Amino acid sequence: MKKPKFLLLLPFLLLTIAFIQVQVFEGAEKVVNTQEEQYYRVKDFEDVKKFDIHIHINTEEEFFMEQAQVDNFRFLDIIDDEMTFSQGYYGAHPEYHMYLHPEYPSYQDQIDARDHMLEKHPKLTFMGAHLGSLEWSLDELAKRLDKFPNMYVDLTRLSNLQLHTFNNRQKTRAFFIKYQDRLIYGTDSQINPSTNPESSKKSIHDRWLREWKFYVTDEKISLENFGTLEGLKLPTEVVDKIYAKNAIRLLGLQSW
Repeated sequence: MKKPKFLLLLPFLLLTIAFIQVQVFEGAEKVVNTQEEQYYRVKDFEDVKKFDIHIHINTEEEFFMEQAQVDNFRFLDIIDDEMTFSQGYYGAHPEYHMYLHPEYPSYQDQIDARDHMLEKHPKLTFMGAHLGSLEWSLDELAKRLDKFPNMYVDLTRLSNLQLHTFNNRQKTRAFFIKYQDRLIYGTDSQINPSTNPESSKKSIHDRWLREWKFYVTDEKISLENFGTLEGLKLPTEVVDKIYAKNAIRLLGLQSW
């Protein structure tokens, strides 16, 4: 008896399927990649429309607005009145150091309370600042993004992201690709009055450009006290989402 012809095709089908599978986030999941990825260059910075979702503007001066227009940025201003949570502030007010107040809720207490609130309201759309206050662990952040499908986070902890990249670039890059619809670019910049507007504009531009290089290229980057790392070089589709599309969708804005 002749064997059915479709059995002869089976090995070739299996090889084809295996060939097009690409590992994502520590080999836990597989995705199909059927077309060549595209990438931005450093010189594309000004041409790409971008959104910084975490800015604190503490001045009515126009230098920041002018630079944002030049660099093709929109932004969300988060009002914080007079108090800022900087190292200098706590140096001047040591009475607010939390280790002095064991009677107050701990970090873990607050994270648990946040997660419990999201469990009670699964349809709530929520954005967690500073990588959802889980900047120290991509694994812990991934658990929340998996559990809460309406949770977004901003990327305002670049130093932590660069440290994750230094320790395991492949894992960090895969994290961005897997959760590309849930991550939103932000800097947490403080825009204060300036006696030298041109210098302030340059500082703002230089920061935005440095972070653009980290996300879109694989150039070498020096990480102070650690060494050098390579940028993530994310595909244009991912960059467009984290730099604009996700913010526009989350805030209900019209695209521009």
